[in-house]
Amino acid sequence: MTTSTTLYAIPFACSMAPHIALREAAVPHDVSWVARGSLAMADGRKYRDVNPKGKVSALRLPDGSIVTENIAVLLAIGDLAPDAGLSSPAGSERRLRLYEWLSFISTELHKQALWAHFDPDVPQAMKTHVAEYVLPKVLPHPEAALQHRRFLIGDDFSLADAYLFWTLVLLPQLGVSLEDYPALLAFRDSVKDRPSVAQTLDLERSGLLASSAFGSAGNTQ
Repeated sequence: MTTSTTLYAIPFACSMAPHIALREAAVPHDVSWVARGSLAMADGRKYRDVNPKGKVSALRLPDGSIVTENIAVLLAIGDLAPDAGLSSPAGSERRLRLYEWLSFISTELHKQALWAHFDPDVPQAMKTHVAEYVLPKVLPHPEAALQHRRFLIGDDFSLADAYLFWTLVLLPQLGVSLEDYPALLAFRDSVKDRPSVAQTLDLERSGLLASSAFGSAGNTQ
């Protein structure tokens, strides 16, 4: 039985959200970087040995069990450190709003927009459609929410804010200017200055260099 929490992550992939959450909640943890493409890990194993689906993120809990799927991983982190305030008790109004925003970010931003843009097998016409027609219908919703409060669910940073921040870091790569969404831009810049987030971004940059090195050492999926 292991005694530590381990996050399996690809640098700057959606696993950045749970990475932020772990640091925000001060949960003792290790990060095992996974190389994009090859899914190699520094210890020589393949990530599919951990998660056969081959998708990040995955979280090894202190009892040795593995949680996969980003929303489930985020909620598990919230439950590991309930006093951190990233989540709320089951049945509470704030917990329902958390589910609501996590689902929205996952389906409307992550899988509908960012996945389509970064998947090399998606035709360019579809990527253009996402940037020009899909996102202008999606982004006004978090933009409107953040015009009236600091974070998606009120005055306190939550798991949903960590997930939204990750999407906003990548959106400019789709050719989407956040200047058109001033509340989202202010949110991104404010969250970026949180100590936990600044530390995470530095570690993700280091992880990118490290995973590029062992991922290119003759490994294939």
